Amino acid sequence: MKKLTILFLAMVIFSCNNQPDKGASDNNSEIASQGKIPKTEKEVGSNTTINDYSQVETEKAVEPDTIKTNDNQDINYQPADNNNTNQFEDNFIGFASFYMQFDKPKQTFILKADEDKTITCKEGTKLTVNENSFITSSGDSVTGDIEIRVKEYYKISDILLANLSTTSNRDILETGGMIYIEAFSNGEECELKKGATIEIAFPAKDKKDDMQLFSGNWESDKVNWILKETIPVDSEENAGFTFVEKMPEFPGGQQKLMDYLSKNIKYPTRAKESGIQGTVYITFIVNEDGNTEDIRVVRGVDSSLNQAAISAIEQMPKWTPGKQGGEYVKVNMNLPIRFSLGGEDFSTNNIDYAKEFEKQVNDSNLSNTEMLEISHYIFSTSKLGWINCDRFFRDNSPKVDFLVNIGTSKQVDIKIVFNTINSILTGSTSGGKYIFDNVPTGHSVTLVALKYEKDQYYLAIKKTKITREEEQVLDFEPVTMARLKAEMEKLNRI
Repeated sequence: MKKLTILFLAMVIFSCNNQPDKGASDNNSEIASQGKIPKTEKEVGSNTTINDYSQVETEKAVEPDTIKTNDNQDINYQPADNNNTNQFEDNFIGFASFYMQFDKPKQTFILKADEDKTITCKEGTKLTVNENSFITSSGDSVTGDIEIRVKEYYKISDILLANLSTTSNRDILETGGMIYIEAFSNGEECELKKGATIEIAFPAKDKKDDMQLFSGNWESDKVNWILKETIPVDSEENAGFTFVEKMPEFPGGQQKLMDYLSKNIKYPTRAKESGIQGTVYITFIVNEDGNTEDIRVVRGVDSSLNQAAISAIEQMPKWTPGKQGGEYVKVNMNLPIRFSLGGEDFSTNNIDYAKEFEKQVNDSNLSNTEMLEISHYIFSTSKLGWINCDRFFRDNSPKVDFLVNIGTSKQVDIKIVFNTINSILTGSTSGGKYIFDNVPTGHSVTLVALKYEKDQYYLAIKKTKITREEEQVLDFEPVTMARLKAEMEKLNRI
C-alpha cells in the first residue's frame, strides 16, 4: 500500500512602509562648501548590468591602505616625522569622505517597467515592485527597463563603516536593517509616481514587536532617522493586511495546525490512483472574527487536490484574529499544502522557503517535523532613498551625558555600539570631550573611535559600561584600512 503524507508550511507575508530620506546628493552642496569630498552614490558602469532583474555588484578600486584627498592625492597610513600638526590637518578630508572608502557596492536589478516583480537581494531583503510604478525626474512615465540599485546594511560592521547610526532626533532606535534604494531609466533618475509604492521585506531571525519604517536625512555628515506613517496594503475592498502587530494564530499553535491538516485533508481517490502529487499553494484571509475567507489557489496541481486543500481551509476552526493598533483586522495568509505518495521527494521552483522546509521533512514521521520559520518585517514605501526598519528603544534607566576625554585632539569620531541591542550612537565634541547625550545607564557597550593626527589615522576600541561617574579615556593605535575593516568585523560577534 502506498504511504500518504501531507506536508504543509504556513508563511505570513508582511507589508512595509518606507519613507525616503534626504539622499546623499542633497548633502553634497553642504559638504562641498566645507571643502570636503561630497558623499555621493557611485554610478554603476555599463558593464555591470544584467537583464531580467538579474543581480550584479559593482567593484570598488580602492587601495587597501590608502585614501584619496580632495585633490586626488594618495595618503599612506605611515607615521609622520613632521611636528607641524596644522600642516597635516590641512590634508584631512573629513570622516564622511574617509568612510566612503568602505562604501558597499550596489546590487543592480533590471526589471521590465510594465511587469510586477519581486526581487531578492544578497542579504535577504525582498522588494516587490508593481507594474508602471515609476516616473522620471522630469515627470514622464517609464517604459522599457527600470534599473533598481540597492545597498543593504544589517551587520554592525557595515553600519559603522558606512558612517550610519541609529537615532531619531535624540531618541535611540534599535534597527532591524537599513537599505538604500534608487532607480534609473536610460540613465535618468526615477521616482515612484503618486499613489505607487514598493513593498520592502526586511529579513528577521528573531522578530520583534513595534518595528516601524524610518527615512534617513543627512545633516552635518550624520544621519537622522525620521519616522514615517505606515501605508497599509489594502487596495481592494476585501483585502487584508500582510503584516500586523499581532499575527493570527491557529488554535493551539503551529503544531496543532499541522495535526489538523494531516487528519482532515483526504487524498482524492482519483488523484491517488493516477499517481498525482505535488504542492497546492493556497492564499486566504483570517478575518476580524477569526474565520477563514477569500480562499484561493495561487498555484495548483490537479483540480481534485486543489479542492481538497480548499475544503480543509474552509472547515478550519476559528483562529485567534490578528491585531493592529489594538483592533482586530483582516490578515492575508499563505499556506503551501504538499500531497505526496510513497514518500517521494518533491521540489518546487522559485520557492526557497518551501525547499528548505522540505529538506527537514521525514515523510514517515510528520509529527516530528519542525516548521521552517519565515519572518520578515514588511512595509510599503512611496519614496526611495535611505530606509531603516527600527523601533524606539524604551528604557526606564536613569539617563546621563556620557563623556569621553579626547584631550587636544581635533579630528575625532566616536560611536557607542550597544552589546545587547542593534543600536549605534554618535555624539559631538566640546571642550576636549566627546559627548553622548541622554544615554541610559547600566548598558554594556563598545566604544569605537577614530582620530586623525599628523597625517595618520588611529583606532581605539574599548568595552565598557554606561555609568554616571566615569569619564572614559581611550588608547589609540595607528591603523590601516585593512586592519580597521577587520576590527569592525569582529564587532559582528558581540
